[in-house]
Amino acid sequence: MNMKNPIKGLRDRMGINQEELATEIGVDRSYISQMETGKTPITKNVAEDLLYTFDDPALSMQLLHQFSDGVTPVVLGGKGLRSDLLALEQLVVREALELIQNLSDTCFLKPPEYITNDDRDKAKITLEELSDVEVAVANLKMKIATDYNLSLKKVTKGRGLTWKVRGWIS
Repeated sequence: MNMKNPIKGLRDRMGINQEELATEIGVDRSYISQMETGKTPITKNVAEDLLYTFDDPALSMQLLHQFSDGVTPVVLGGKGLRSDLLALEQLVVREALELIQNLSDTCFLKPPEYITNDDRDKAKITLEELSDVEVAVANLKMKIATDYNLSLKKVTKGRGLTWKVRGWIS
């Protein structure tokens, strides 16, 4: 998977050339080339067109991460991590267990005016652990959707009614 350039990665996964991609999203082939080589940044309009046109979890994660200033989960691809389904599953389990341990050691019952620096430090560690779990889960979801040829968009949208019934969303 091309981790550095979401457009090139999408083309590689789909087996299409620059001309075909350009036609799909209504831009010139040379513009695709410039974005792939980094001469021209991917614009928000192009990113939006790509997100609506293609149901590709890796593309979605890469673009959302890029345009969220790094706040959304990143696609993992470092040398210290295998990217197969079993490795990602184990990563989720390990990170979730670390989070559970951290949550059991942290108390969030204090009113804001009674929070100490130690409480703040523990809360920061909790946020870090939550971020680790979030990244691991997002990558596992991406891998499952890709390997099993499932639409992550459709699955996620389909959960909306369940979340409403549970009172999680309005």
